[in-house]
Amino acid sequence: MSAFEATIEQRIVQAGMECQALVQATDDQLKADYIREKCGLNHPLSLKARVGRFFASLSASQLTLRLAVNSALILSFGGLHVADGIVTYLGLTFAELAEVNPVLNYFSGLLGLGVSICLLKLVILAVIVAIFMARRTIKSHWGTATLGMAVMFYCGVVISNMMLVAGL
Repeated sequence: MSAFEATIEQRIVQAGMECQALVQATDDQLKADYIREKCGLNHPLSLKARVGRFFASLSASQLTLRLAVNSALILSFGGLHVADGIVTYLGLTFAELAEVNPVLNYFSGLLGLGVSICLLKLVILAVIVAIFMARRTIKSHWGTATLGMAVMFYCGVVISNMMLVAGL
């Protein structure tokens, strides 16, 4: 047998093995399709379809819940800023406390205490509104957790300021 004949024989054997693999894959696919059809996995009320619908409904309710939680957190954050402005004004006007915020000190020297507190809080509330509008598209749990931590921290700041104003 020549080298040429040996090469042809190897190619024939290789082609036969490829054909056998193709026939086996086709046979496996036909068996899988037959079993799927007989078991009703393509039926709209099959277990797979029902489980998929269940998880899709959970996903939608989680998005609604997350939006409600984010909205409540952002509104709380805004409310805490308003409360902080009121407590700061009362503390600086009536309790004769010193302001440690250099930005507020600068603007209160230029515009007066009440106007500067109102303007700074309006800027902060505008940023909060921008965050609120952006939160509708952000789907991260980390963003919600960060917002929750910011609300808790700022709640502590407002309570601390209230205690200072009350003289406790």
